[in-house]
Amino acid sequence: MVTSRVQYMVHATDTSPEAASVQSEIFRHMTPSERVALASQMSDEVLAVAAAGLKHRNPNLSPDDLAHALRDLLLGPELAARVRQHE
Repeated sequence: MVTSRVQYMVHATDTSPEAASVQSEIFRHMTPSERVALASQMSDEVLAVAAAGLKHRNPNLSPDDLAHALRDLLLGPELAARVRQHE
């Protein structure tokens, strides 16, 4: 059985080809669990940055209101409203 491995190489425009190559090599040598842990950490960091931005633009938000605003931002107002119905 012949299998082919498709590789998608997408690099940020602010990353040099050399740096992207090093990063790709590091990712290639990571175990699946290491990749999942990295993705989880990056997701947590994106959520923290989004929350900080909302808090910066709306300094008087209570923690609950901040959570609702973050949900609105991430899910869109319609889906966020549906989620709130089940809280």
